[in-house]
Amino acid sequence: MCGQGKQKQCDLYYSHSVTDKKAENMTYQRQPESSDEDALWRQRARQELIQALNPPLSAGELIRLHSRYKYALMAYSPQLYKSSGRLLSQAGKLSPAELAETAAVWQQALLTAFSQPATRANMTNALMHMQGYFKRLLSPAEKQQMSAAIETYRTGTGSAEAVKHLLLTTARHYQTDYLCDQAILQPVTAAQSHSGRSSV
Repeated sequence: MCGQGKQKQCDLYYSHSVTDKKAENMTYQRQPESSDEDALWRQRARQELIQALNPPLSAGELIRLHSRYKYALMAYSPQLYKSSGRLLSQAGKLSPAELAETAAVWQQALLTAFSQPATRANMTNALMHMQGYFKRLLSPAEKQQMSAAIETYRTGTGSAEAVKHLLLTTARHYQTDYLCDQAILQPVTAAQSHSGRSSV
């Protein structure tokens, strides 16, 4: 049973443990799938998150950081994506002590989310949501190219990194700042990951 001070953690992890019935009905792969790039990205993300709360963040800074990890959370843990968003919904109304407690729970949720590779189904879902930002910007040929890239990944014949690169270059071309800042789209190298400092 949850003690009063642990209620947020219990609520968050209970939500994470609930099976997404809709995802079970999807026809593409649901087993975690990883690559060297994915492992390095998750390592770098975890490094940044471990450092993120020192010094403590304001409510606005915490929400901005959460926004940068929005699609990464969607890809790696849809359950924690939903519950962590609810967790921060009242962040601006919290006392400093309450905000620090909430930030610690949020931090642990993201560390948990990025401890394992994403499933192909969840990553595809996140990629398609990001594609939606360009709905009114792309030419028919560009839409076809992006849809084909995502489908190639979905069916197991392409890489997530190729789709992420296409999304990032398109976001830069159309100056879609929100996507340009998404942590999931930032490339990573071994040197960056082992540097001890994040450049996400």
